[in-house]
Amino acid sequence: MVKAKPIADNMREILRLTVPPEKLKDKGSMKNASACRDCLDRHVGEVLDSYFEYESIIYMGGRSISNSFIILDEFQDTERYQARALLSRIGNGSKIVVSGDPTQITNPHLNRTSNGLSYSASRLAGKPEAIIVTLNENEIVRSAAAQAIANYLK
Repeated sequence: MVKAKPIADNMREILRLTVPPEKLKDKGSMKNASACRDCLDRHVGEVLDSYFEYESIIYMGGRSISNSFIILDEFQDTERYQARALLSRIGNGSKIVVSGDPTQITNPHLNRTSNGLSYSASRLAGKPEAIIVTLNENEIVRSAAAQAIANYLK
């Protein structure tokens, strides 16, 4: 599950919202909190092991991925040629979701316009095979601390 930490973290948060309130009655109990966390971790692990496959970019060449739902996360850190190579792996019956934030690039060779996310969005905008969704700051849910820090570091 280490390969999918961001996915596992988000799945755990979603599942936490669906836990019946009676299971969380004794919120102050460390034993109950630990048992709840263990239960969520087990369930998330089972889902990830059963339904997800993880692949490094270097092993994607020559593949055609059919009948799959593909998530390409942190796409702002890809270069144009990587973005093209990854997006062209889509096979019959597949959908690709690309996500990223061009303001959070960690690749020192890229900027807000030269990254794979911005490049792909600009080239695919208006094409019948693609839908581009851009979220504004009000639509992005972050903790109060994360939001404050992001604002301080602008």
